[in-house]
Amino acid sequence: MKTLLFASEQNCASLLLVFCLGACAAAFANYCVDVFGWTPRYRSPWRRFPREFAVTTPRPRLSFVPIVGWLALARIASRTGDKSYSTIPGWEANVFWLRPFLTEILFALLATWRFQALCGGFPATLQVCQSWLVEFVFYWILLCAAFVDLDDFVIPDSFTIPGAILGLLFAATLPCALILTPTAFPLDLSAEASTYSVGDWFNAQLARGGDVSSSSVDLAIFGVWALIWTLWSFALLDRRFYLRFGLRKAFAVFFRRLRRSKLTPIVSVLWIIGLVALYFAATKLWPYSSKVARGTSPVDFLTCSFLGLFVGMVMIWAVRVIGGASLGVEAMGFGDVIFSGVIGAFVGWQGVIVVFFAAPFFGLVFGVLRRLFERTSQIPYGPFLALAAVVYSVFHDSINEAAAPWFNDPVFLLIIGGIGFFMLGCLLLILRGIKILLGKEKKSA
Repeated sequence: MKTLLFASEQNCASLLLVFCLGACAAAFANYCVDVFGWTPRYRSPWRRFPREFAVTTPRPRLSFVPIVGWLALARIASRTGDKSYSTIPGWEANVFWLRPFLTEILFALLATWRFQALCGGFPATLQVCQSWLVEFVFYWILLCAAFVDLDDFVIPDSFTIPGAILGLLFAATLPCALILTPTAFPLDLSAEASTYSVGDWFNAQLARGGDVSSSSVDLAIFGVWALIWTLWSFALLDRRFYLRFGLRKAFAVFFRRLRRSKLTPIVSVLWIIGLVALYFAATKLWPYSSKVARGTSPVDFLTCSFLGLFVGMVMIWAVRVIGGASLGVEAMGFGDVIFSGVIGAFVGWQGVIVVFFAAPFFGLVFGVLRRLFERTSQIPYGPFLALAAVVYSVFHDSINEAAAPWFNDPVFLLIIGGIGFFMLGCLLLILRGIKILLGKEKKSA
C-alpha cells in the first residue's frame, strides 16, 4: 500500500512539474507573439513598454507569474478602469487578459495530458520521453505562428524557418519519436510490391539501366534532399516578379529586390550549410551500403520529412495560385505556404495531406463565429492548419491505419489531387462569376 501511494504521489508530482513547464512555455509564447507580430503589442508582462508609452498603473510583480498573473491584471483593470497596458484596439481591449490566460492554462493542460498519455509519469523510457518532447516543441511552434496570424494575418519567418529546420533535425536524430509514417515506395507501378526503404527504391530504379554502386544511390538520395532544400530556401526569399513592365524589367526588379533584402544573406548561408550537412549525411553518416538490413533507417524518416515539407508547401501554393487566378485576389498568404511546409516536416507528407483537408472544417466554424463579432471578410488560415495538425498528431495512428490503402497508392493520390485542384479552380471561377453578376465585383477589362 505504501509503495502504491508513493508511486501515485510521484506521478502527481511529475504531472505538476510538466504542467508548470507547459505554463511557462505558453507564457514565453505570449511574449514571442507580442514581439514578432506585425503590429507591436504589450500584452505580455515580460514585454517592456517604450519610453513614450504612458502607463498610469504599473504592473504588479504577481503579473509575471504564468496563469495567475493574468487574473491579477484583470482585477486591477476592473478596479481602476485602466487598460492602457493592453494596447489592443476594439472590443478585445476590455478582456485583454482572457486570451493569454486561456492560452497558458490550455497549453499546460495539453502538455500534461500528452505526457500522461505517452509517458504515464516517471520513470519512462527515453524514446517515450523523446516523443513527448517532439510534440511539445511542435505544439509550441504551432501556437506562436497561429496567434500571430490571428492578430496580424501574417506568419513571420521567425517561427517558420526554425520550425522547418527543427522538424528535419528531429527526423534525422529522433526518427522513432517523430509523428512520421514511413513511406511505402512502389517498386513497380504494375505490381503491388513496395518497399519502405528509400535506398532500396532508388537502387531498384537505377538498376533498370544496369548494375549500380551504393555511391550512386547515396548521390540520388542527396539529390532529392538538395532539390527540396533548395526549393524551400528559394521560397523564403523576396521573389516578387512583375511581368506588366516587361520580361527584362521584371528580372531587373527581381534581382534588385534580392540584393536589397536583409533576408537574402541569411537564407543563402542557411542554404549552403544545409547542402553541406545533407551531403555529409547521405554519403558519410548514413550511406546506403551500411543501412540496416531490415526496418527503416534515419534516411527513410528524413526523406519522409522532406517529402512532407515539399507536399505541404506545394498544396497551399497551388491553392494560392488557383485562388488568385480565379478570384483575382490573394486567396492564401505566402506565410501559410511556408507554415504548411513546417507542419509537413513534422508529420510527413501523409499527415500534411490530412491536415490540409481537415483545416477548412475548423475554418468554417471560426468564420461563422468571427462574423458575429467583427464585420470582416478576412480569415487567417494559419490557426486552422495548426488546430488540424494538433488533432492529427494526437490520433495519427488511427488515421494512418484507416488511410493506409490510399496512402500506399501514389497513382491514385496524384489523380485525386489533380481532380481536386481542377474542381477547386472551377468552383472559384463560378463564385467570381456570381459576384460579378450581383454587382459585388467589377468585371475586369
